[in-house]
Amino acid sequence: MTNEGHNQHNKSSVLIINDIEIDSTELDEKLKLSDYNPIFVSQPGKGLTLLQHARGLSNPIKAIICNAGMSGMNVFQFVRMVKEDVGLNQLPIIILSSENISIMGNNYRDEPTVTILKRPYSREQLNQAIEFQNPDQKPIEEPRQQRPNAIRILAADDDPINLVVIKSLLNMAGYKVDTVKDGVEAVKAVMNAPYDLILMDICMPIMDGVFATIQIREIEKKNEKPPVPIVAVTAHFTPSQRQRYLEAGMNDVIAKPISKIAIDDCLQNWCSRYSELDQDPVEIRHTLTG
Repeated sequence: MTNEGHNQHNKSSVLIINDIEIDSTELDEKLKLSDYNPIFVSQPGKGLTLLQHARGLSNPIKAIICNAGMSGMNVFQFVRMVKEDVGLNQLPIIILSSENISIMGNNYRDEPTVTILKRPYSREQLNQAIEFQNPDQKPIEEPRQQRPNAIRILAADDDPINLVVIKSLLNMAGYKVDTVKDGVEAVKAVMNAPYDLILMDICMPIMDGVFATIQIREIEKKNEKPPVPIVAVTAHFTPSQRQRYLEAGMNDVIAKPISKIAIDDCLQNWCSRYSELDQDPVEIRHTLTG
């Protein structure tokens, strides 16, 4: 049930850091009944990575829920790391515990955004903790409304957390986003729908990003379609590797971990020419390239 990286647009997302199946099942049910979108990760390090990448969005994550006995990092250390980050320190944090919460609560008496819930807890208690509003917190920006002919983007990556981050960044900017987990699915997606930009991971199972790009370029050439911009997204690359990606048919390379700045630059470079126009982006690209 613990579907790591699961995301659903148009609902407030709650990040759950928990490796206990029973807890996760209960949280999933309670959060969905309250119309929240639960995003599950099993390790605090993955949770921090997701939070840090998404903070430039004025935080698409509404709250954090973690287990007091979570593995991989002491819960006190995790809370301290979140609270020391100026982009995250107003997020409500809910700590689930089976122990005496009065002692634990003393550690957070100066942290009004931290709530400790002792099991068993009710859905109402959980909702109240999630909806905590710090009077000093700045209002969260709403996602931009999608235009009728919104630019459509395909993101290919085998890491579900990366896809959550990328999709959140792009959705908040008003773009339509489809996601796939390998190169084979990316090629199939391009064959079935027109895209205006593809963000392509390099190292993926079944078919990597380089070979998928070669396949896509061959399909475009065979069908006399204008080439869609393909941007490689990879953790490490040398000048020679970058040249290899460009020779395969990619247009640009951005580094992981992906950030809002990198996404903004990518959109500015490859999508800005469509942003103020009412025509269909694919038709415009055909005019510009053909």
